[in-house]
Parts: sequence; C-alpha cells; structure tokens
Amino acid sequence: ASPLPPEKRPPSRRPAPKLGPYRPLIDRWLRADREAPRKQRHTAKRIWRRLVDEHGAEVAETTVREHVRRRKRELGLAVDEVFVPQVHLPGAEAEVDWGEATVILAGVATKVHLFVMRACHSGAVESVQAGTEGSRPLIGQLGSITPDSTSRRIRSSRSASQPSSTTPW
Repeated sequence: ASPLPPEKRPPSRRPAPKLGPYRPLIDRWLRADREAPRKQRHTAKRIWRRLVDEHGAEVAETTVREHVRRRKRELGLAVDEVFVPQVHLPGAEAEVDWGEATVILAGVATKVHLFVMRACHSGAVESVQAGTEGSRPLIGQLGSITPDSTSRRIRSSRSASQPSSTTPW
C-alpha cells in the first residue's frame, strides 16, 4: 500500500432532472441577454428566482447557478471569474482578529477572549485565549509579531485626530 492518498477523481455530473424542462427557457433568457445592457442581464440568482416565481419550478438555486455558469461559457458569454494573486513577504504581514467565545471549562460555560493571528505568507495560525487583561501580554505570548499585523487593525479603530504608530501601545 502506498503512503500517498489515491488520486482525486473529478466529480461526476448528475443529470439535474428537475431543471430539465427549464433548460430551453434559461437558454432563451441567456441569448436575449446578449442584446440587453450589461446591468439588465440575468444573474443566476435572478434566473432561479424567475423559475420559482413565474414557473413554479422546484429546483435548488445552486443547481441553476451551476447550469447558468456552464451555459454562459458554452454560449461565449462573459463569466465573472476574477483571480488576484497576492504576494506577501515572509514576516511582513499578518491578519489579526479578536473576539469572544463561550467554551466549556470544567463543565461550566465560560466566556473567554480570543486573539487569532494568521501569517499571510505561510498561512500559519496562532491563537491565544486571553483573560480580560488586554492584548499587550497576549502579544508577548505569541513571540515575534509582524510589522503590519498590530497596527492595521488598531489603526482602523482610532479616530482621525489620534496619531498612528507602528507600536500602538
């Protein structure tokens, strides 16, 4: 037996029988959209809504969305697919979030404060449960911190009259 997992097979397409009778109607709408102004063209959600409201279709929105995406490609219509590559230097940036959660400690529901930091370059995640003493001791528990991770989130919560600095405390 190989230590590697088996190759992933592409998902097989199911026939979507509930959509079947509506396919020609969807194609008519999509073809008519070629002449319509861009802002007045059908979205997949609008097509689904019309099928349900005007024709009583009992079909899932995701089924319609997948069909519309495939048909738009086949008909040569624009399909919104955007990919913006992100490049992060090692140690330069991190995404930081904090909040509260209720956890069960020794059988008792307890509210805790959380601090989560995700390094943008590696995707490594550090999370720390904190008490109410604030984030200063918390950051010390994490070790090194990136230059942009602490100031970005805190800077957004400052008023315009307060100066910003790379070390907000």
